[in-house]
Amino acid sequence: MGVVGTGILSLPQIVHAHCPLCALAVGAGAMTASYYGMGLSAVGAFVGGLGIVLGMWTNNFVKQKHIPFQGTLIVGVTLGLTVMGLNSIPSQTLYLPFFVAGAPGTLLNKVYWVDKALIGAGLGAIAALAAHALHARIKKAMGKTFFPFQSIVLTLAFITLTAIALQFTLG
Repeated sequence: MGVVGTGILSLPQIVHAHCPLCALAVGAGAMTASYYGMGLSAVGAFVGGLGIVLGMWTNNFVKQKHIPFQGTLIVGVTLGLTVMGLNSIPSQTLYLPFFVAGAPGTLLNKVYWVDKALIGAGLGAIAALAAHALHARIKKAMGKTFFPFQSIVLTLAFITLTAIALQFTLG
């Protein structure tokens, strides 16, 4: 959660409206990916996207701003709490040798073991944020949405493409 949480909290406050249909669709995507036996990284992508979508939706319920970057903080905490559920799944780790410079065991000359589900969750969260940013840009440029349910379609498309890419690269 450290890298993903830090990245989410450092984003400018771009949190706008999101709907329960999008949360339902992304959650159903996670369940479907798991049901059909996709890898943990692909399921993690849907879980990370679900965390972002739920955070944006939760932020809609909070009408008053009490602290700076409150919306971003709500999204980050919701993402963290959603992704924590992945800890109950038996983990599959990915071996990442990182031999750049320095003595063995230093930061730039070490072997890292990273959980595939957390990689997927981080990339799924980025995909959900990118989809929302594209939706907001299209809506601002045109003054309205380009087609009905644009936000849901873009979010599902971005997360699904991320999950498919993760399935073929990490398994």
